[in-house]
Order: sequence, then C-alpha cells, then structure tokens
Amino acid sequence: PTPKKLNIAENPVQAEVKFLLDSNRMTSQSVEILNQLEKKIAQFEPQSFGILIYSNFGESEFSQKIGKQRGEEVAGYLRHLGLKHKIVISKRSANPGANNLSFQEKRNQPIVVKLYKLK
Repeated sequence: PTPKKLNIAENPVQAEVKFLLDSNRMTSQSVEILNQLEKKIAQFEPQSFGILIYSNFGESEFSQKIGKQRGEEVAGYLRHLGLKHKIVISKRSANPGANNLSFQEKRNQPIVVKLYKLK
C-alpha cells in the first residue's frame, strides 16, 4: 500500500498481543491480529510514525526476562512482515486494575502495540 498522511489522533492504531502462559510464544489469534495490524501500520509513513510495544516487566527475574523476550518477539514479527518503522520496546507500568487479576492473569498480561507520531 502507498503510505498516506493520516491523523493518528483520529485513527488510533493499536492492538493487544497475547502469549501462551510463561512463554514468549504468541497465540495463533495474536499472530492474526499482528497480520491485520501490519496492513494498518503500512499506511503510515515510516519517517513520521513509529511503533511502541508496551511489554509487562514484572519484578521477578523471570518476569523481567519473559517481558523482554515477548517484546522482542513482537518486534521481530513486525520486521518479518516488512515494516520499516522505528520500533521501541517499553516497560509498561503496572496495570492499575492488576490487583483484581488472578495470579495466572498477572503473569500473562497482554502486550500492547501502538503506533505513535515521531517528533
């Protein structure tokens, strides 16, 4: 697709990516979501927009490691799809609603992928 100049505020582009429990392997639904997201992101000029990956980094060593691996897995998949946009993996702050989540849900929160305007 030909890149267009679009208003990100009017057309937010983002998705949640889920993983198998305690794994850096995406669910099949998440792969489909990223495939659809790639088509949307490709409409935005790589010189003007970047991709921000919010990964959940918990406090334990395992959580830190798996959070980083998951962010890298998503970034790698988006590169594999051919996107040339700048990709930033960011530690996501604790989910304010996380206290209401079960132990298993806390360990397996989805990663958020979103488009942002470069300065």
